[in-house]
Amino acid sequence: MRWLGLTVIKRQFTVNEQRCDIIAVDENKRLVVLELKNGENRYVVQQLTRYYDALLEHKLFADRVDYAQPVRLIAIAPKFHRDNFTDRK
Repeated sequence: MRWLGLTVIKRQFTVNEQRCDIIAVDENKRLVVLELKNGENRYVVQQLTRYYDALLEHKLFADRVDYAQPVRLIAIAPKFHRDNFTDRK
């Protein structure tokens, strides 16, 4: 399935007891992890970095992902808490 120019690999996928909303790849096989929120969430950056760590540890979907490339972490929400911008740094 294609979405926002990405090919979705899995939705609601659990790795290391962490449930990723969407795992996808772009046209260059770069791993993209998306977290969807319906409201402000102070800890979305930490959540994404836990997914990042778990996915890199296991290198899942290696037939579809080029792990030599940087991983993109994307949070989609109607509003972001100010701490998210600090945490992102």
